[in-house]
Amino acid sequence: MDQVISSLVDQLRELVKKNNEIKEIEKKLEELKEKRNMYQESIYSAMLDSQVGGIKVDGKTFYPQSLYWASIPEDIKESGLAQLKSIGLGNLIKLSVNSQTLSATIRQMIAEGKIKEINDEWFLIDQDNNNFPLYIKIREDRKIGIK
Repeated sequence: MDQVISSLVDQLRELVKKNNEIKEIEKKLEELKEKRNMYQESIYSAMLDSQVGGIKVDGKTFYPQSLYWASIPEDIKESGLAQLKSIGLGNLIKLSVNSQTLSATIRQMIAEGKIKEINDEWFLIDQDNNNFPLYIKIREDRKIGIK
């Protein structure tokens, strides 16, 4: 038993080391992304100011590009959806479920014993002593928690 514990302790120390290495790499990555973003902003502005549409460097063409992302804020969602429908964009509206909220709810239901059985495609839920399947994909990731 002592050998097993000793082996686990060694493995846990390695796990902590790997987690620390990952944190350092992620921090370095964020710093690199910040520097890249500064370059992009500077180059973008210079290209627009100079009216340069594109520059070829080392076989790659660089050009200023604007990307746009649209969403409707939660506090005006109902009127925003109505406006989309009124201008003929109702086909963009889809019913969706927040997967993080659903996952948290499922974890809580598992902890409370409300979910009786899980497989790859469904789980059996106990609602007022009536068992019925819900067809929702559940993936379980197993890891060691560290505080």
